[in-house]
Order: sequence, then structure tokens, then C-alpha cells
Amino acid sequence: MGDFVSQARININYSGGNFQLRRVKSYDVNQQQDLEVLKAVGVEEGAGFRDSTGGYEITFEVYRETLNPEVNWRKLRKTKERFSLTFQDVGGTREQYQGVRVANVARKGDDSGSHMDTVKLLALARVDMPSPQTT
Repeated sequence: MGDFVSQARININYSGGNFQLRRVKSYDVNQQQDLEVLKAVGVEEGAGFRDSTGGYEITFEVYRETLNPEVNWRKLRKTKERFSLTFQDVGGTREQYQGVRVANVARKGDDSGSHMDTVKLLALARVDMPSPQTT
């Protein structure tokens, strides 16, 4: 059995540079591919499986910044720039999402002074990468 992951790092590689994101409060990564059970005439239960194809949906909750944000997600959406994101579980796996574009940026805030952006990203591909060696 391995240890539990307690920290992860997210790096972005785009026209504004290649660096670790430090303003992401939370994230979700979901495959858009699915598996379905096929039905057939004369078969009472499932007849087989079919895999569907698709990409990946990534959602970030990011702290909204004034003036010069870490990443201008709205600008990336407007310019339709493609970029990559690399997720690294510290001491564990590393994977890169390629052909990423910003699908939507939504604002939210509350009376406690919490002002966040929800950034929805879509990626074309995921590549497993070797974990960096620790010495």
C-alpha cells in the first residue's frame, strides 16, 4: 500500500509562460468518455459494451485578482489559445492534458468577501508522464 496524496501541483504552459499555478483553490477533472451497455433483440440482459470517445473537462475554482492576474482566463477564452496543463501528485503520478481551451469563466462572490472565478476547461488528450525523480 502506498501513502495518501496530500499535495498536488498544477503547471500551465501557454503564451504567458510555463509555471506552477498558485491561485487554484480546488479542481475537478472528468473524462467525457463513457461506457454503455448494448441491448439486442432476444437478449434479456445486456448484450455487450461500447466505449464512447471524448475529451476531458477540467474545472478550477480560482481566486479572482485585480490588475495582473496569475492567468487571464478571460483573455485565453477570447483568443481561443490552446495550451497544456500538467498535474503532479507530489511523490506520485504525473499527467499532462494537451490541447486545452477555456470554455467558460463564471464569477461568484458572497457577503463574506470571497470572490472567485469558476474556470471550465476542455482538453483533447491526456498523456501519462514519468514522475520526476526525487533524490
